[in-house]
This record gives sequence, C-alpha cells and structure tokens, in this order.
Amino acid sequence: MIKRAFFLIPRWNALVISGVKSWELRTNATHIREQVGIIEKGSGAVVGVCTIVACHGPLTEGELAATFPKHLTTPADRQRLAGARPYRYAWVLDQVQALAVPVPYLHRPGTQGWATISSEVAARVARQL
Repeated sequence: MIKRAFFLIPRWNALVISGVKSWELRTNATHIREQVGIIEKGSGAVVGVCTIVACHGPLTEGELAATFPKHLTTPADRQRLAGARPYRYAWVLDQVQALAVPVPYLHRPGTQGWATISSEVAARVARQL
C-alpha cells in the first residue's frame, strides 16, 4: 500500500496519468523507489499511483533538451516554475495507473513535496488497483 503521494499540477497530471509523460522534473533528487500516490494539485484527492524506479540528475540543459519527449517541459516552463531553484532532477515513473474514483485525503496546510497518506486512504486506493 502507498505511504506517501506527490503533487502534480493538472497539466502535468493529465500527461503522466495518460502515460505520455514518463519523467517528472523536480528541484530535488529522490531516493524513494516504491509505489506512491499522485495528487492533482488543488483536487484534495489521490487520483492515481505510479512506481518511482529511478532518479537522474542533476541534468544539464543539453540533457534536458535531448530527453524532452520523456518530460515535455520546455526551458520556459522550467524557468517559470523553478525561480531560483532549477528543475534538474528527473523522477522516472513506471506502472502509472489512474484511479477510477479519486480518493479524498487530508494534509496539513502548507504541505509541499510529499503528502503522508493515512492507512485508511491507502486501503481505499489499494482496493482500486
């Protein structure tokens, strides 16, 4: 069962859930290699799951350009989103699965990066897999 979930803005969420985008660019590396939840930012719900199988980076602009089909993030996107902290790490996502029914969850105000998923929410997610 999932223990945590990360946030995606709706644009990236749609591309990840549909399998078009297999790399999620972030400002930090991750050592997590397990199934995690996907939360569409602002939805208040876990909308899918995936397995993080690798993390590459920090990537150069040349490497980001060469791997564009995997992350679909333009230099302008990265500049606008990152500000002073560049998006240089690619979380490699596999076994992405949308949930038929999004599962509501609660988190503390101001939560960024990872949301801790309760055992009740994890069980409701697991029943859909």
